Amino acid sequence: MIYIDKIELHNFQSHKDTVIEFDRGLNVILGNSDSGKTAILRAIKWALYNEPRGDYFIRQGEKNVSVKITFSNGAVVERSKTPSKNAYYLQKPSGEEMRFEGFGTEVPKEIVEITNMYKTVLDSSNTKTILNISEQLDGPFLLNEQPSVRASAIGRLIGVNYIDDALREVVRDNKRINQDIDLLNKQKEGYKEKLKSFEYIKDYKDSYSKILNIRNEISKLSDKLDKLKNLNDRYKENRDNISKTEVLHNNLKSIDEVEKLYSNLENKSLKFLNISNIFNRFNKINIGLNSVNYTLKSLQNLNTLEDKIKSAETLNHKLINYKRLSNNFITNENLLKRNEDVLKNYRNLNEIENKLNNISLKIEVFNKNLNLNNSIKKVNSSLKIGYDYLEKFKNNEKIEMNLNKINSLSSRLDLVKRINDNILKLENDYKETRNMHKDINIKIKSLSNKYEDLIIKKGICPFCYSEINNESLEHIKYHLRND
Repeated sequence: MIYIDKIELHNFQSHKDTVIEFDRGLNVILGNSDSGKTAILRAIKWALYNEPRGDYFIRQGEKNVSVKITFSNGAVVERSKTPSKNAYYLQKPSGEEMRFEGFGTEVPKEIVEITNMYKTVLDSSNTKTILNISEQLDGPFLLNEQPSVRASAIGRLIGVNYIDDALREVVRDNKRINQDIDLLNKQKEGYKEKLKSFEYIKDYKDSYSKILNIRNEISKLSDKLDKLKNLNDRYKENRDNISKTEVLHNNLKSIDEVEKLYSNLENKSLKFLNISNIFNRFNKINIGLNSVNYTLKSLQNLNTLEDKIKSAETLNHKLINYKRLSNNFITNENLLKRNEDVLKNYRNLNEIENKLNNISLKIEVFNKNLNLNNSIKKVNSSLKIGYDYLEKFKNNEKIEMNLNKINSLSSRLDLVKRINDNILKLENDYKETRNMHKDINIKIKSLSNKYEDLIIKKGICPFCYSEINNESLEHIKYHLRND
């Protein structure tokens, strides 16, 4: 059995924000009059039974009201009302959440099934009564009701109402069946009187059977008539065909003479075809002879034509070679222009190498100065200690002399620091120029390799425009790599 574990009231009558926890068993709520004890029961009824109606129970000056009830099995029912919304919220023991709006006067079925808080019908008027909750001034169960209501309620509790309802329905059904029987008897008498007016139909049965026999005979005769019409049509067709065959027979009396003429025509047609074929062959032979004579006349100067063809072929080969050489020349010129542009960018390589050598010498000096700088830093640290010590003996002449020496050394130290900074800058410049030099060498190598590949593919020297062999190839590579 489940019970109410906790109730939370918000703006319900005198309760602004009230939380009450209950224990299993008997719970007693104590308080002064008008402190809100009855409002708790009214809030439970409003949340679980949708009673009372209206909004008079909303706290004065507020617009929203809500009652939240938590049950021992983990189910949560919350009823809330605002000026624009009237809603229920249900959280099942499994954690599933549901919201309801527009439910009318009845509590949603899902909430009733979870809480098992039903209204019960006590009498035949089918009015539903709340049995689980009674308010402060309500009397004991059924004692304030009329005797008829008490009897009906007790009968419903023990199940007697089912017998009463069954008897009531049996009596109602008996009355309705008797009324139906009377009505059917009246209809039966009326139908008997109507049947009397149709007694003449018996005489029509015999005439109807006769008419059916006549119709059957008419249908048989009409079938015979259709067959006769078909036979008549066939007879007419056959008669026409006979007349036509007679005409043909008369026309074909001289068929023997026609056959003789036909055989003569066939022989003559065969001779004509043979003669026409011979004539066509003769014409083709004449045409061929004419063409042969024309070609013989045109080929009288054949020897001179062969010499001209040979000279034309040699000239064609030369032309192809010249075209190939001109294309190679153009590509080589373009490559030379590109290489000249590249070489213009690298004319000062000797100067860069000299600068790099100078920078390397300066870096050696810088490393020496670095060592000096580290030693000077150590001297400075010791000098600071000396300064601190000499401040105690400012009036001593020897100390003043040492101080002058120290000042001169410190000025020299500043110069060394400046030189050190300049050397650091020179080292950075040296690193940048060395990286640029490496990139330039890589680019030159790649360009020279591409240029060598192009020359080898073309097979022509870019200097003398002769074909390349192994010796000339080595010579060209030497010049390309050294120049």
